[in-house]
Order: sequence, then structure tokens, then C-alpha cells
Amino acid sequence: MSEFNEFEPIGRVTVDDRRRVPLGQTDATPGARYSVFQHPDGSILLRPVQSKESKQ
Repeated sequence: MSEFNEFEPIGRVTVDDRRRVPLGQTDATPGARYSVFQHPDGSILLRPVQSKESKQ
């Protein structure tokens, strides 16, 4: 996973029964939208996306 060298571990979380992951340990903004990517090894990457409304 050399493409993830710049990421820092920030803690561990547990997926709940509804497949949600808490992001309280991150600087995620409530209501923010993210693109979700999953690697075959199970790694998950969230990338912030900007909606058209927020660009105006």
C-alpha cells in the first residue's frame, strides 16, 4: 500500500450493525460529502467532494 504512505493512523473504529463508521476522531465536517473508494485488500479511502451548490 505504498500509495497511502502520507496517511496517518488516527485510531480504530468499529463498523456498527448498519455498516456505519464513526468519524469523530477526524476533522470531518458534519454534512460534508465524500467519495468512497475500496481497495481489494479491504482498505477504504474517503475523499471530500464539493457539490455544485457550495462552489457558488
